[in-house]
Amino acid sequence: MSKLLGKKKTAIIASGETFADALSIGTYASENGYPILLVKKNLIPLKISKSLKDLDIKNVYVIGGNSTIDEKVTKQLPKIKERIFGTNRYETSVMIAKSKFSESTHAFISSGNLFSDSLVIGAIGGKHHIPVLLTKQNEAKKTADYIKNSMINEFTVIGGKTAVNDEIIMKILK
Repeated sequence: MSKLLGKKKTAIIASGETFADALSIGTYASENGYPILLVKKNLIPLKISKSLKDLDIKNVYVIGGNSTIDEKVTKQLPKIKERIFGTNRYETSVMIAKSKFSESTHAFISSGNLFSDSLVIGAIGGKHHIPVLLTKQNEAKKTADYIKNSMINEFTVIGGKTAVNDEIIMKILK
């Protein structure tokens, strides 16, 4: 298994109780060959502790704030290279894009309420250095503001109109 992971000694830590943060960081993890290890808000499951040891993980990126991964959990982790979070899943996806994809000119836009669309695009995003930005009706402004103030000049909507409708796309295009 270490061969597959490239023996990078780095992992991504995200919540296993909510899906959004792991999906938003999935393209970065894919691009770098980092495993995503899922923890509970107040607990590192025994299998994850064993994986950290077995994979000889020395550094981690923690994705999500204290509402998804408590500080007492982070104190039990190896060296934290960076903790990335926003006020909610939508802002967290923007913060990931700012931190890890600041030079990207393309983004994937996906629903923050459905996991399947973001899940299937993760490997492609990793291969082409493209962030996944989560959105929904009343959160489109954060995504739009990020796109306007970044190098992104093209985006691809992932999912059908029930996931990301025309109104959301128009808010992003304004």
